[in-house]
Amino acid sequence: MSIKNKIVNPDLQEERDKIAFNETEMTEFLFGKDRLEVLARVVSDQKKYPEIKTGFEWYEMTREEKMEDWLKKYNRMAAIDRDFYIDNPVNSRMFSWTYLQVGINPLGMHTSMFTKCIEDLASDEQGSALLPKVKSLGMIGCYAQTELGHGSNVSGLETTAKLDTKTDEFIIHSPTITSTKFWPGSLGVMANHAVVFAKLYTGLDEDFDYGPQAFLVPIRSVETHMPLEGIEVGDLGAKFGYNSMDNGYLRFNQVRIPRTNLLCRFAGVTADGEFEMRGDPRLLYRIMVNTRMLLIFGSGFFMYKALTIATRYAVCRRQFKTVPGVKSERKLLDY
Repeated sequence: MSIKNKIVNPDLQEERDKIAFNETEMTEFLFGKDRLEVLARVVSDQKKYPEIKTGFEWYEMTREEKMEDWLKKYNRMAAIDRDFYIDNPVNSRMFSWTYLQVGINPLGMHTSMFTKCIEDLASDEQGSALLPKVKSLGMIGCYAQTELGHGSNVSGLETTAKLDTKTDEFIIHSPTITSTKFWPGSLGVMANHAVVFAKLYTGLDEDFDYGPQAFLVPIRSVETHMPLEGIEVGDLGAKFGYNSMDNGYLRFNQVRIPRTNLLCRFAGVTADGEFEMRGDPRLLYRIMVNTRMLLIFGSGFFMYKALTIATRYAVCRRQFKTVPGVKSERKLLDY
């Protein structure tokens, strides 16, 4: 992974010649051999297929152009090697979050949190029916937990899911302004489904809820992509540094879904309203906890990038003639 043969700036080369550690060992320590192998493969593919690499034109694009550019690259990577770039979640995150791509994949929440919900929270029967659609993008989804009023305080969520035993349906509803789902990625433009966390009422006791549970809720037509009846959904617009992600908002007005749309690996409700918890309820929130761990993982690599840029600049940029008897200005790193 050495890049010494690419250096043209003599100041940078001078500093590299003075390093007191093994460059290869340090690189493997920071990144890991497995990730470096993936990185080498991506670099090789980008040389063969330059259309999957983002250039400086990214910074001149509008928000819509950035999202379109990402999707074109996504489709192209799928055509090159779907298993490597798309179906392998580790490689997908490495490519889109950390190493060689600019911006945020607008399908990032679909391929991470939504897909993980179906894998981990759906029953085996539900997963067998849903996962082929999810992975083929026949169903595009988002993770709708955070509301205007509450996010991390999951027990404070206000969206409700009330069982109608007469029709064998749950009624999903946003009873207050603060119950509006707010900020989920892939919601504003992309998603036609959402995993919605809502307080479950069985109807046996109108005042008692079984806490937030995960429900699969269609929000847009698969044919026309227009919002379904009772659904208010939209895009939050431009964000600083995060423009290619379509964060959105979502409200429900008495939206009916089949009772079987409750993701029921850890919780279930019978047709007559009997509730069953099949494990520690905290398992429902493992998706969010895992994602926050991944954010920490990704932020480390962004720090690598920032520190690399700053250090190189401090070596190559010179200011002030402060060394007696030396005509050249001093490196910022030395200054």
